[in-house]
Amino acid sequence: MIQRFSPLYVFENVNPGGTVELITDKLDCYVESFRKKIDCVLLHVGSNNMFTKTLEVKDTAQLIISKLHILLAKARKLFPHATIIYSSILPRVNFREHNDRMRYINGKIASHCLAHRIMLVSHTRLFLHGKNNVEEHLFLKDGLHLSPCGKGVLIKNILQKCGL
Repeated sequence: MIQRFSPLYVFENVNPGGTVELITDKLDCYVESFRKKIDCVLLHVGSNNMFTKTLEVKDTAQLIISKLHILLAKARKLFPHATIIYSSILPRVNFREHNDRMRYINGKIASHCLAHRIMLVSHTRLFLHGKNNVEEHLFLKDGLHLSPCGKGVLIKNILQKCGL
């Protein structure tokens, strides 16, 4: 979430390692304490639904899309006056199957966002060139998590898309 303290914006990683369903369940926790203060809700979630910790396929693309639809609808309902922003699923180094599924899911979610007044921040072109050429310097050696440079690219892209 981005919480605005004019003119300062605070990025809060509220559930590292969270899945779409975990974030959906936890959104209620923020309503009472933040509803009147939040003018923007940023959701960057979905990657942890792609694979288990042992890199086995976890959820199907359709199931992830369905879960994201539920999350985005709940965010819109709980924070009706806030700008809802969905930050797309990132590609991964050396995970071609993930990147193909990521493109499919991000495409479907982009259409959903457009139809439901949700701002989409796409990162694909910044992290992936061509079909499967990942910008490896933006990731740690594990190929999953962002390097400090990758985090900077992600945050800069979000801020630019939001006009900040």
